[in-house]
Amino acid sequence: MSGVNQYLHNVETTDRVPPYHNEAYQYETEYAQQRPAIIEMNFPQEIYLDPTTIQTCAGKTKTLYKAKIPPFLEFQSNVPIDFILHDFHNYFDGLIGLQDLINAKLDINLLNQTLDNDYVQIPLNFREDFSSCSYDLNPLEIRRIKIPVVVENGPVLNPEFHSTSYYVPETLSTSTNYLAEVEVHNLTNIHKLVSFTEPQRSIPFEEQKKRNF
Repeated sequence: MSGVNQYLHNVETTDRVPPYHNEAYQYETEYAQQRPAIIEMNFPQEIYLDPTTIQTCAGKTKTLYKAKIPPFLEFQSNVPIDFILHDFHNYFDGLIGLQDLINAKLDINLLNQTLDNDYVQIPLNFREDFSSCSYDLNPLEIRRIKIPVVVENGPVLNPEFHSTSYYVPETLSTSTNYLAEVEVHNLTNIHKLVSFTEPQRSIPFEEQKKRNF
């Protein structure tokens, strides 16, 4: 799920959401239903109780909550989106249903691999399987490494990333088979193992130039 650009810190309090452990509802599978953190962080006031049973090829799962959130800026729509809250994947944040695309008057253009309406053309990105990358950095070491990115080939802009232990500056590099070179800084005085277990966000350079002009 994209388009989220604000963070609300009072995520633990909302009058409209009952306590999570509600004995009136029992789960139909062994998997515990969870409210995804991205909704808790950004739209806690939009969560409401509405038990729903999800039927998939893997069986049934009963969820307790939904959230009505504003449409994504990319959609150029004024129709809010209703999400069933279920933490279904370790990488993806949400699934957009066909009715949501219809509400936003978005068509799936398979030829150009875009979502189109009268106002926008949104490129479709595909997640590829890849091997995770790990690097053992010496204390305070700065090293050029290759990391997995979401763009298959071509010039890409890799956004800045900062954690308590390492730092990756914004980098313009070339992606080859979903791997792009960046510079990583170990900010600590100890050996640090840096691992990338998912493709990192990157922007095709030509697309970034269009945004700037």
